[in-house]
Amino acid sequence: MKTIPQLSFATLILGLALQTIAAQDACADQFTGNTSPTITNPRLQPQSRKLCFDEFAVIHSGIFKTPLVAGEHLTRERVIAAS
Repeated sequence: MKTIPQLSFATLILGLALQTIAAQDACADQFTGNTSPTITNPRLQPQSRKLCFDEFAVIHSGIFKTPLVAGEHLTRERVIAAS
């Protein structure tokens, strides 16, 4: 029989995994073809992270401390609102 701390830990891990999946899906709609770009340089991959916002998404480099990729899904309404 599992104890409460073991079940709580398993629940925490599952919750974090689901948040990560949701965050990745949330970012995709900001990029072309609803697909987030893949960082192919193996030296940049370990410290890159996706930052998702309502209006745009960024893949940030922890090495260079700058964005590697930024995406924004432009619609007619967004362009008119920016005018």
